[in-house]
Amino acid sequence: MSRAPAAAERATRLALLSHQTDKALQSVNFWIEIDPESLKAHQIAAILYIRAKNRQASVLHLSKVAAIANQAGQSGYIQAAAIAEKSTSKDNALQLMQLVIPQDTSDPDALYALALSASHAKEHAVAEDYLHRALQTRPDWTKGLLLLSRSLMLQDRKDESIEVLAKAALQSPKDIQLRITYARTLVDLHRLDDAHDEFSKLYKLEPDNADIVYALGVLSIQRKELKAARGFFQHLLSMGKMGSQSTLHLGQIEELDKHPQKAFEWYEKVDGKERAEARIRMAGILVSLDNLNGAREILQQLRSSTPTNALKLFLVEANLMRDAGEYKIAMEIYDSALQKFPDNIDLRYARALNGADIGRIDILEADLKRILKDNPDHADSLNALGYTLADQTDRLQEAQAYIQRALDLKPGNVAILDSMGWVEYRLGNLEQALKFLQQAADKEPDAEIAAHLGEVLWMMGRKQEARAVWDAAMKREPKNRYIGPTKQRLSGN
Repeated sequence: MSRAPAAAERATRLALLSHQTDKALQSVNFWIEIDPESLKAHQIAAILYIRAKNRQASVLHLSKVAAIANQAGQSGYIQAAAIAEKSTSKDNALQLMQLVIPQDTSDPDALYALALSASHAKEHAVAEDYLHRALQTRPDWTKGLLLLSRSLMLQDRKDESIEVLAKAALQSPKDIQLRITYARTLVDLHRLDDAHDEFSKLYKLEPDNADIVYALGVLSIQRKELKAARGFFQHLLSMGKMGSQSTLHLGQIEELDKHPQKAFEWYEKVDGKERAEARIRMAGILVSLDNLNGAREILQQLRSSTPTNALKLFLVEANLMRDAGEYKIAMEIYDSALQKFPDNIDLRYARALNGADIGRIDILEADLKRILKDNPDHADSLNALGYTLADQTDRLQEAQAYIQRALDLKPGNVAILDSMGWVEYRLGNLEQALKFLQQAADKEPDAEIAAHLGEVLWMMGRKQEARAVWDAAMKREPKNRYIGPTKQRLSGN
C-alpha cells in the first residue's frame, strides 16, 4: 500500500463502500500510522471501533477527534459526541463520552458536550448537573443556559426553566432569536400577557420580523384585540410573508367580529396546507347561515380532492349537521363513513352519541358495546353508555357500574363526575349526587353540569341555591339548551 495519506484514505473509503469492515479497519489504522493527526482518519476509526464494540479503541479515537478538532478551533467534544451518537445507542454514546472526558473536568465545553449527550439519552438530571458545573466557570453562557432551561423543562420544572431562560434573554438583549425562544416558552406555559409584553418589545426592535409579527397577531386574537390582530396579519401580507396563514387568521378575525361574509371571502383566498382548514371554516359559516347544502357540498368536494383527509371530513360534516340539529342527516353521514372505516373508534363513538340525540338508544348501545368489546378500558364509551342508561332508562344499577369503571380509569374527569352525580340522583342518593356534581361544577363551569346540580339542589329543597346556579350558567352561556328545559320542568317557569 502506498504510504501517501491520500492513497490510504482512498483505500479506507473503498473498503467502507464495499462493506469490508476488517479491511476498512486495516486501512484506517495504516492511514493514522502515516498521518497521526488526521481528523478524518480518527473520525472513521472511531465509528468503526464503536460499531465493532471495541470500547477501548473507541474511546482512544474519540479522544483524538476531540483533541485535534479543539486544536483547530473547532468544537471537538461536540464532534466526538456526534460521532458516538451516530454510531451507537444514545445511552452507550453517553457512556463513551463519560470515558472520553475526565469526570472531574471543569472545562465548560467538555461539560456542555456531556450534558448534550445526557440530554439526548433522556438523562435530564445528569445533564442538569453537568450544566451547573459548566456555568460555574461561565455563568453568563447563553448556550449553556438554553440547554439548562430545556433540561429543567423536560423534568417538568417549568418555573425554574423559565427563570433560566429569562436570565439568558436579559443578559443578551440583542439576541433576537433567543428572546423569541423565551417569549414562545412563555406562550407554552400559558403566560400569555408576559409573552405579549416580550413580543411587543421585540416588535419595536424588529417590526418586519415575520415570526414576531405573526406571534403578536395570534396573541392579539387570544386577547380579543381584533383590531390589533387584523393589523399584524395585514402587515404580514404587505411583506409577502406567511400569506396563507395570515389570510386564514384574517378570516378567523372577521368571524370573531361577527362579519361572516367577510370571513368567507378571506377563507376563499387561502391556499397551500391551510386550504383544508379554511374550507372547513367556510362550511361552518354556511351552516350558521342555514345553507346546509352549500356546506355539505364544500366538504364533499374537499373529501374528493384530499382523500387522505376523508375520515376527518366525515366527522366534521356530521358534527356540523348535529350542531344544526339535523341528527338524521348526521346519522346518514356516519353510516356512510363507517362503511369505509368500519373499525374507526371515533366514528363509531360519534354515531353512538348521535343515536342518543334521536332517541335511538339501541344504536348507542350497540356501537358503544362494539367499541368496548375490543377496547374494554375505553373510558369515554363506558361513561357515555352509563350516562345514557341512567338518563333515559331504568337500568340504573347497570349504568352505575359502567360509570364507576370509567371513573376508576379517569379519576377526576369532569364529564364522568357529572355522570356519577346524575346516576346517584336517579337512584335517589341526593347527598352523594350533590357531592359528585359539585366536584364537577367546581372543575368546569358547564351549563349541563349546572342544570344537573341545580336540579339536585331543587329536589333537596334548596331552591334559592338552585336558581343561583342556573342564573350564573345562563349568564355564561345564554344560548345553552339545558337550563331552560330543566327550570320549566321543575318550576313551570
